[in-house]
Amino acid sequence: MNRDEYEPLLGATGTCATVPTAARSAVSTARETARAHAPREICALGARDGSPRYRLDAYYGPYAEDARAQYTRNDGEGVTPAETPAGRLGRSAYWAGADCPHGAPRALYLIRADDADGDARARPDLGYERAALKAFAARSAEDHGCAAPVTP
Repeated sequence: MNRDEYEPLLGATGTCATVPTAARSAVSTARETARAHAPREICALGARDGSPRYRLDAYYGPYAEDARAQYTRNDGEGVTPAETPAGRLGRSAYWAGADCPHGAPRALYLIRADDADGDARARPDLGYERAALKAFAARSAEDHGCAAPVTP
C-alpha cells in the first residue's frame, strides 16, 4: 500500500468508519474504500507517518466461504474461523462472524497486524485489536443487513 494514500482515521467515512484510534499502537491513519456493500471490504490502519499497523478484512458470500476454507486445524489445539464464529489466531490476529439473511454464508471479519517493522506483532495491543474488530464488523454487518457479529 502506498503511504501517501493514508488519511486521518478520525474522519473516515468508508470501510474504516467507526474504527477507533489507538495511542499505544500509534494507530491514527487509515486507507479505506467507499462503503459499497461489496463482498470483500478492506480497512488498512497506519501510524501518523503512514507506516502500516493493522489490516481489517470483511468477507461475504462465497468470499467468506473461501476465506474460511483456508483455515484448518493443524496442531490439534485451538479452533479456526472454519469452526467457530469468533476467536484468536496466533499472537496478533482475531476473527469475528455474523449470520446474514437469505441463507447466505456467515460473514467473516479479520484483524491482523500489518506493520513492516513487526512492532504490532512483537508487542500486540490485544485490547485495541478486539475493539477495532468489533467496531469494523458491527458497521459492516449492519451495512450488509447481517445480524450483530459474534466477537472475541
